[in-house]
Amino acid sequence: MIGRLTYGFTIKWSSYDKIQPKYKAVLITGCDSGFGNLLAKLLDTKGFLVYACCLFPDGAGACELRKNTSSNLKIIPLDVTKENDVEKAVEFVKNSLGMYDLWAIVNNAGIQKGFTVEFTRFADFRDCMEVNAFGHLRMIHGFLPLLRQSKGRIVNVISNAGRIPIPHLTPYCMSKFAATGLNDCLRQELAPLGVSVISIEPEMFK
Repeated sequence: MIGRLTYGFTIKWSSYDKIQPKYKAVLITGCDSGFGNLLAKLLDTKGFLVYACCLFPDGAGACELRKNTSSNLKIIPLDVTKENDVEKAVEFVKNSLGMYDLWAIVNNAGIQKGFTVEFTRFADFRDCMEVNAFGHLRMIHGFLPLLRQSKGRIVNVISNAGRIPIPHLTPYCMSKFAATGLNDCLRQELAPLGVSVISIEPEMFK
C-alpha cells in the first residue's frame, strides 16, 4: 500500500515539472531584490518570457538582471502605488507579447514599516496598505483582461502575518490581512472564469 502511495505521489509530483514555457509570459513585481529578483532569473533560465518590474530600473538589482539574463527578460519601471505606472506596464505588455500569452502575474512587491501603533506614523500605515494591499489590487485590475484570455493565474506573495496577528508589526499585519482577504475573495470570483488565484506565505526574507 505504501509503495502504491509513493508511486502515485511521485507521478503526481513529477507532472509539475512538465509545464512547457513555450509562448508563456510571466510578469513579476518587486524584482529589485529578494524573491522577485531570484524568480525572474529562474524563469528566464526555464525559457519563459519574463517581465521583471523594478521600482528602480537603473538600480543595482535591475542592472544585475540585465547582465545575467537573456533577451527574453524585459525590465519594466513600476511603482505599484502609481496607477499611471500600472497603466503603462499593461500597455507595454500588450504591445510586446506577440504570440505569447500572459500566463501569470506574481504580485511580489512589498514593504514593512512602523513599530507599535502608538509610535507609528499614519503615513507608515498608509504606505504599507498602498504597496502590500492596494498594489496587488491595481495590478490585478490592470492585467485581469489578459489573464482571462489566457485562463492564467494570479500569484500573490502575502505572509503568515496576514493570518496571525504579530505585535509590533501592526501596519504590516493590517496590510497583509487586507491582501489575504482580497486573495481569498478573488479566488472564488475568478474560479468560474478559469483564472487561478494562488497565495504564497513566506517567512521574512531580505
